[in-house]
Order: sequence, then C-alpha cells, then structure tokens
Amino acid sequence: MEKENVGNRKVNFKTVLRLFCFAFYISAVSFGGGFVSISLTRETFVKKLKWVTDKDMTDINSLAQASPGAIAINTTMLTGYKIAGILGAIFSVIGSIIPPMLVITALYYFYDAIKEFVFIAMVMRAMQAGVWAVVLSLIVDSWRAVIKSKDAFAIVLLAVSFLVNALCLFFFSLSVVIYTIILSGALGATYSLIKKEVKDKEGSNDIS
Repeated sequence: MEKENVGNRKVNFKTVLRLFCFAFYISAVSFGGGFVSISLTRETFVKKLKWVTDKDMTDINSLAQASPGAIAINTTMLTGYKIAGILGAIFSVIGSIIPPMLVITALYYFYDAIKEFVFIAMVMRAMQAGVWAVVLSLIVDSWRAVIKSKDAFAIVLLAVSFLVNALCLFFFSLSVVIYTIILSGALGATYSLIKKEVKDKEGSNDIS
C-alpha cells in the first residue's frame, strides 16, 4: 500500500504499522503523564530512529502543549502526521490510547482491592521521583534546542517565561502557564510577521 511522499520519506503500510507499535510502546511505559511521553517520543523518533529533526520535535511539543486535550495524545498525533500524514496520525493516536484504556479499565475493577496495600503506595512514590528526573531531562533538551537555534528572541522569551512562571508559583502559588503560552504565541507570531516584512523590504530594495 504505497502512499505519497511526506518530506523525504516514502510512506507505506510498514511505516504506519511501525508508528502504531512505537506509539503503543511509548504510551505503555509513560508513567507520569504527558511530559514523560514527550521525552520518550523525542528519544525514540529524534535520537534513535532519526525520523524527525530536533527542531521539528520542539515545534511539535509547543503545539501539543498549546492545543486542547491530552499532551501525550497531541504529541503522538502530530509526530505521526509529520512522519506519515493523516494515516500516520490516525494509527499513532490509536496506538497511544489503547494502553491507558486497558490499564484504567483494570484499575476500575481492582482498585478497591489494592488501594490499601503499603507496597503499592511505595511504588507510586518511587515512580514520582523517576518522573521528575524525566521531566528535568526534557527541560534541558528543550533549552538546548532553543539555544542551538541562536535565535535571540526565542532565548530571551524562554528565559523570561521560565522566570515568570517560577516566581508566580513559588511566591503566590499561582499557575500562569496558560497565559504564558497564549502570550508567547502572540509575541512569536508578531515577531515572525515583523521579521518577514523586514526581509521582504530588503529583498525589494535589492531588486530596485
């Protein structure tokens, strides 16, 4: 089943099936939520398979976090779409929703039997520590990608956003993540438009 080229890659059923399997695996081991899923997705598709560039993955992560819905599903869907178009997005989403659906269904039936076990509580606390380590790794990778771009605007915006969120959370116990995302998106769009206009003017001056 041959499909159109997406980027420089010829998409076929084998590619789509592999996307489904990788999405299933990432979802099955992403204990800790969406940010862990983002880190594993980057590790799988950027570092190991090299199907997506680091810049593309940074853009995907930004869109996934800014869009409504679960971050893990958004990230998987956008990555699948980038690699194999609509079919890749569909199979990636299906692969990513099966593991949590099975786990939640099982917990629904067995929760009352296991909730009092001390061992289960200890396991959950230990897993939280591991989740924080993965989230920290994701933050470091994101900073590295932005700094590597050498875009002064993006670097300053990232630093200011981080400081504002940290200060608001620490001193006022107030989360301003949503406002930061919306404002950053607006500033980024304005900056891109200004940059494009300046470039167009320079191009017209060169022609004249």
